[in-house]
Amino acid sequence: MDNQKSRLDLEHLSRQTMGDEALSRQVLSIFIDHVTQTMPQLEIASDDLAKLAHGLKGSAKGIGAWDVAGAAEALEKTEGNPADAIRCLKQAVDATVDEIGRYLAEVR
Repeated sequence: MDNQKSRLDLEHLSRQTMGDEALSRQVLSIFIDHVTQTMPQLEIASDDLAKLAHGLKGSAKGIGAWDVAGAAEALEKTEGNPADAIRCLKQAVDATVDEIGRYLAEVR
C-alpha cells in the first residue's frame, strides 16, 4: 500500500481472520459485494435507511474500514434529509473499495 492515509485497518482485519490471508481476501470480497448491493438501495430507501446503514456499519467495523463505519453511523443517526450523509458514505465506500481492490491485486 502507498503512503497515503489507509482506509483499511489491515491489522484489525488480520486479527478478525486469525492471520489467514485467504480468509482475509474472502471477507474483503464479501464486503465489496455487500456495499455494491446496498449502496444503490440507499438512494431509494426511506423506511429502511437506518437499517441499511446499520448493516454497512457492522460490515465495515468487521474489516476495519473505520471511515465507512463512521459515515454509515452518521447516516444511521441522520434525521431529515439524508442526502449529505449518503454522499459522505458513498465517498468513504468508493475510496475504501478502491483500496481493497489495490490490496487484493497485491496479495494475489
